[in-house]
Amino acid sequence: MKNISEQTKEDNRKFFRINDMVFLSYRVVSWAEVRSSQRPDSSLPVHKLTLKSNLDQLSRELVPLNNIIKKSNTKVAEYLSALDKKINLLSEYLLEEEDTETDVEPQEVNIGGGGLMFVSDNPIVVGAMLELKMKLLPEVTSIYSYAKVVSSTGFTDDSKGQKYKIGVEFENMEDGVRDLITRHVLIKEQTLLNKS
Repeated sequence: MKNISEQTKEDNRKFFRINDMVFLSYRVVSWAEVRSSQRPDSSLPVHKLTLKSNLDQLSRELVPLNNIIKKSNTKVAEYLSALDKKINLLSEYLLEEEDTETDVEPQEVNIGGGGLMFVSDNPIVVGAMLELKMKLLPEVTSIYSYAKVVSSTGFTDDSKGQKYKIGVEFENMEDGVRDLITRHVLIKEQTLLNKS
């Protein structure tokens, strides 16, 4: 029987990874904070960025149905489109204060559905929990997740001094959010293949 660590490593190998530029901010949180912020019916806390990701996912799922409605009743389709715009305006308002673009510059990461690796100015101890806020480009998909630090390696950057490569695995991530990351990675990879 495999232990949890071996199973997690095997699960992470299932996800394709790419180097990408994303807006990323994080903070170290306690395990108690992670547990206390969770809803009883969900593995992730209710969070504005999670809300936006879920709304984006629903919008994509509704496109085929919307096309059918347009063909049969244009007035109903127009009404539903107006409702969708109202929802988008509300979600943009909610996200305004959470906008990671105003706080950080995009940075290069190695990302996949199982986790990511990024460079930090500060060391982070292996086993620590992080609260991550990301925006994937160019679609500006917002992702909010907890992640467990699985590696932290120091190195010297000649121009910037001491840096740290931090590897994390996403924790308690909802399947819909993981699907957004996986879809993003596949689209980026396809774009790169088409250019070559």
